[in-house]
Amino acid sequence: MNPDGSNRTQLTNMGQAYVPQWSVNGSRILFRKYGEPAQLFSMTPDGSELVQLLDTIDGGYDLSPNGTSLAFTKLDSTGFFHIYKLGVNDRTLEKLTDSERDGNPVWSLDGEIIVFESWRNQTGFGELYVMNANGSDLKRITNITDHILYYDLSPDSKKIAFSSGRARHHNWDIYVMDIDGLNIARLTNMGDNSFRGWSPIRM
Repeated sequence: MNPDGSNRTQLTNMGQAYVPQWSVNGSRILFRKYGEPAQLFSMTPDGSELVQLLDTIDGGYDLSPNGTSLAFTKLDSTGFFHIYKLGVNDRTLEKLTDSERDGNPVWSLDGEIIVFESWRNQTGFGELYVMNANGSDLKRITNITDHILYYDLSPDSKKIAFSSGRARHHNWDIYVMDIDGLNIARLTNMGDNSFRGWSPIRM
């Protein structure tokens, strides 16, 4: 639909489709189909060229800026969550992480790095980590010891904005920091603020 809410157009007719996400170049829309298990699909903005990307989706996902790779959360046979990368065209599957609970990957707009949340630090809270697109050079970039909710990289891939209750437990504020985790700055002080994305918006 238009920004003013006019010209609404139904794109799907397959039941409970939800969580739409634009590709960076605007050529595709990703969405989930509710079910047991949930599935992940892709289509063009007019609802055509429907493609099933995953027959099971267990958590967060993000399409690479060039549209060729999908980073996603997968629950394996051992009961652990890992991050995998799927080649959209050739269907090649690559496991990027091997901790017990990793998820919610987000690509940088240059396609070089992936930020994700992991509980490997054993503090009881997820912390943010960064790695190269092939899973190498993994680094922990936060030490917040409270829940992190929503995060995204700036268009130049130099900063990360995120929501956290670090200052007031479970009372969410928005923060920004450098990509290496330094220079954390609190941007809001009004409670219950959830961050959705930098402009240009990707989510």
